[in-house]
Amino acid sequence: ILTPFLVALLLAYMGDPLVDRLERAGLSRTLSVVEGF
Repeated sequence: ILTPFLVALLLAYMGDPLVDRLERAGLSRTLSVVEGF
């Protein structure tokens, strides 16, 4: 039961720097998340 939440947390933690970089490049946060994943 806990495994999917841990996987989601890990993906969010690992993807945040990429999303931040795309957001600094001018993309919206939502679009950055879609592009990053």
